[in-house]
Amino acid sequence: MILLMGFIVISTVYNRFVLRLRGFDQLPKFTIVHMREIWDVCSEFLRALVDYVTAAWNTRRSFGNLNSASHHWTSRDEEEALRAADPLELDPEDVRGAEGV
Repeated sequence: MILLMGFIVISTVYNRFVLRLRGFDQLPKFTIVHMREIWDVCSEFLRALVDYVTAAWNTRRSFGNLNSASHHWTSRDEEEALRAADPLELDPEDVRGAEGV
């Protein structure tokens, strides 16, 4: 419905200022071809939206141990295990000692 209203407004503005039409001539003329194009655009948009929501829902359910709000691990133990396994990760005490604090 919003796309249809946008089409009417944009077409009217285009006819008024670009084509310099006046009166009822500036209103867009709907044909079967126009309606088919609008239907195709709307159905394509809805199909893409459904695919996006479905993919997001499936991803969210498959990562149950992932915090969806911050994308960080929810378990503190898992985070500490990952930090301990990374040899380049510095401990907070080492960082404070290197800064001279």
